Amino acid sequence: MARQTTEIGIRMALGARRLGVIAAVMRGAMLQTALGLAIGIPAADVCVRFVESQLYELKGVDPTVLLAGLIPARRAASIDPAPCALSDRGAQGTGVARLLPPQISIRPE
Repeated sequence: MARQTTEIGIRMALGARRLGVIAAVMRGAMLQTALGLAIGIPAADVCVRFVESQLYELKGVDPTVLLAGLIPARRAASIDPAPCALSDRGAQGTGVARLLPPQISIRPE
């Protein structure tokens, strides 16, 4: 989208309707989505079949695997973001406080 800004600006300056510009951008996004699905779905199917052939008694949808993924996902979703953002290390060392210059403090005095 960023590289299309000039093109969109020229089109608007030449009298393109807003709806036409929106339609052109959406057409491009839908084309990319369709292409990604056309490539991704068959590739994922091949990968799933390969992994199933390599693992003993594992089916495509195994409730144990779903449960094992659900537990850490719920834990991650319940984390309060404020302490992570305000800490010096944050989540994986990317706290907001670390990104600010030293003279600016977001911590309460």
